Amino acid sequence: MLGRHLDAADRVHRVAKAWLSERLGGDVLNLVQEQKIGGERAEGARGILVEAFLEDLAQAWAKPRHARNCLLLLDDADSPAGCAFLQALVAARDRRSKAGASADPLVVVAASRTWPKGMTGWACPGTPGARRPPQLAAATYEDWVERRGDGEQRWWYPVLMPGLPAGGTAAVHERAVHELTGGYPYAARELGDLLGKAEDDDEFRAILHEKDALRRLMPDHLPRRDLLMAWSAARNVDDAENALLDGASTASHLRRELAERLWLTTRSAAESRGGGWERSSSGGEEITVLHPWLRRLLLHHLAAEPERWDQVHETMERFYRRQEVADDASAAYHTLARVTDGDDPWLETVVAFLSERFGQLDVIGRRGSRLPEWVQLYEQVTAAPNRLPLDRPLAALYDSLAVSSADTERRDRTSMIRKLVVARWFWLDPVLDPPGRRATEIAHEFRQLAGLTTTGGSILNREAERYERHP
Repeated sequence: MLGRHLDAADRVHRVAKAWLSERLGGDVLNLVQEQKIGGERAEGARGILVEAFLEDLAQAWAKPRHARNCLLLLDDADSPAGCAFLQALVAARDRRSKAGASADPLVVVAASRTWPKGMTGWACPGTPGARRPPQLAAATYEDWVERRGDGEQRWWYPVLMPGLPAGGTAAVHERAVHELTGGYPYAARELGDLLGKAEDDDEFRAILHEKDALRRLMPDHLPRRDLLMAWSAARNVDDAENALLDGASTASHLRRELAERLWLTTRSAAESRGGGWERSSSGGEEITVLHPWLRRLLLHHLAAEPERWDQVHETMERFYRRQEVADDASAAYHTLARVTDGDDPWLETVVAFLSERFGQLDVIGRRGSRLPEWVQLYEQVTAAPNRLPLDRPLAALYDSLAVSSADTERRDRTSMIRKLVVARWFWLDPVLDPPGRRATEIAHEFRQLAGLTTTGGSILNREAERYERHP
């Protein structure tokens, strides 16, 4: 058996040598000199070598004993050597196809942390384009055949790898780690190891604070990090670019760099507005956003500069209050982001806004009660980021915000809405509610509020059921 393998290897070597000699007119040594020169001549030499490689494979796999394709696994394909090989491979395969050469059996599965250079036939995530890469679960040979382009581009088939699934780490606070990182594999594993021994929520937060983990895990060499920190305050990239003007060319260049590094993605507008809890999967408008893990890190850095945090969110709030924008819910989102303690007037402003809108929408419209509109406003506002301190006990921090000093034993609509706001604000942030316990409090407050409505008690009770069912 070993002898057969050696004979096959020797035959393939002879095929390559004969093919090269014919292609180069016998001057094989000149190919080595071309590689040493560099530039276009070296690129041409690499292309010829790859063509010889493909010819070898085509001849070797022509025999019946090789019924399957030849698989090549390539890691770190975004390295200089990996990029050069893939581009030379695609060009060589295209030349062979045009020359009528026999098909080669090679299938290359390459892993890359960035968008492959030279691949222009597909839309990079977070950029416009009709031909978008599928997620791994949806990737098929039929899909590639149906959607591939022409020329060299038809050999590419980009596939987006999923994040690390929930349950992919051994951390006690596994849900929090997954929500915190957005499933980003390296970060999920690092934080899973770091936080795996945290016995309770306060220890979980203390480790993050004392180890300064979110600062330490920031990617190196981010373009325009200072501007990106400001962009992270916005719900999506378009609004960040429009509200935080820093030159159209700068924004365009930054978006391109982020896309090439796969730090942009798209979400449904409804999912983005609600803080990640999408009510349906029926599609609809999509928006471009920063990858959730990168945004988390940038927000953490921005929170370390309290004055700048407030300034950026105030700028965003003014943008949404412009007459041509007129988005009061998004403005209130950025008002809530500036809250730091229970006596903060910004919290009173947000609660007053939602309480007033509740009264305005607790009426019958053409399709029944308009309270579903209020629920959407509530979800949009409470998806705001925060810079609440990591070094305070969670229970004391929550109570200081959820209960007003002016509250009495007899609770009214405003006090219920205040608790709803704080509970969901905490629940959406895994650093403020690692196990997700606040869902039960949200459900309780919805049921309490249902008793005060004149048109939508069943609507609010259904909202309560949604949170009660949430794991």
